[in-house]
Amino acid sequence: MTTSALPTEGYVETNVGSVFVRTLGQGPPMIVVHGGPGLEHTYLVKWLSALADTRTLVFYDQEGSGRDSTSNPALTAKSAVAQLSALASSIGWDSGIGFFAHSWGTFVLLKALGLGDAHAVRETVLCSPFALTWDRFGASGGRLMARIPADVTEQIEALSKKTDDASGVALMQAAMPYYVAPGGSVPPMEFASYRGNVNTQVFASIEGFDCRDAARCLPHRTLVIYGSDDFILPEDTEELQTDSVEIVTMDHCGHFPFAEQPQEFADVIRRFLG
Repeated sequence: MTTSALPTEGYVETNVGSVFVRTLGQGPPMIVVHGGPGLEHTYLVKWLSALADTRTLVFYDQEGSGRDSTSNPALTAKSAVAQLSALASSIGWDSGIGFFAHSWGTFVLLKALGLGDAHAVRETVLCSPFALTWDRFGASGGRLMARIPADVTEQIEALSKKTDDASGVALMQAAMPYYVAPGGSVPPMEFASYRGNVNTQVFASIEGFDCRDAARCLPHRTLVIYGSDDFILPEDTEELQTDSVEIVTMDHCGHFPFAEQPQEFADVIRRFLG
């Protein structure tokens, strides 16, 4: 499938079902893998649109999130990986495809690269990458929770028990001040929905995980972006830091560097893409 055949907004048929996509821009395709689980693609559109003059950005919603139409009752990390691999296959691993992944999305991408033809991938950008082992994941989550006051934690826990999109958005807005660099301003984020039940269900499927070997599947051209004040530390993903990978640490940034320092972030990505 050529990028011109992709809908501006609509569904792409794959071997695992219909996948909702939004495309923006021109040039080689770059699939954007959002964080979560339970989030959807909207929060990334504003901040990545600056790249649309050089890449056709292919945003999509993971299973159970946003406008996904999958009726899979057993959402797991494995099914999320299969969905991304199927979307990449529909577009064509050999089509000069690239990837941008944020947070949880980097877990999904690393696993999907092991199923596809990673050597044919044009480039990969991993932003605020997800910890590579279960123990490191637990430690990073502990650092985040330590930032959040008890009353806000209670508010988040109450909202997480609700399944409507409005409560999910309210949860993300309550949590955002603790995801960004301490003392920094909270950027205007556009969350269309967040589904805590999807988050719980998918995270239950990764207990004991170890993605350290998956780092070997990274394409030759890979950029990893860390925020200096993220609760996920570089040592949580130390296996990504090889001689062939470009590493950039953005100062005064937490977990959303593209929104916290948008101009610097765009400059870093543009330089890497060339």
